[in-house]
Amino acid sequence: GGALATLRGVSTSCLDATQLRALGLIPDGSYVGLVKSFNPIKGFGFITSQAVEGDVFFLRTELPSEIQSGDVASLQGRTVAFEVRSGEGGR
Repeated sequence: GGALATLRGVSTSCLDATQLRALGLIPDGSYVGLVKSFNPIKGFGFITSQAVEGDVFFLRTELPSEIQSGDVASLQGRTVAFEVRSGEGGR
């Protein structure tokens, strides 16, 4: 694992990836996954996705501003579209 995620919109809980792509809501190169856990105090969480091996780490600061200013604790269990990039040191 060790991949970092950059999250896209999170209002996708009732649509699957095929529907999202059909609606143009998932940019090319993005994946769909489930927020497995999020710690609002420490400001990070993990996404699980069939498209990516292992859990994907993300930081609160990488969330879109409208999500950062909302109830980030409610992210856990939500379906999200995200991009994967290598972190510092290739992690």
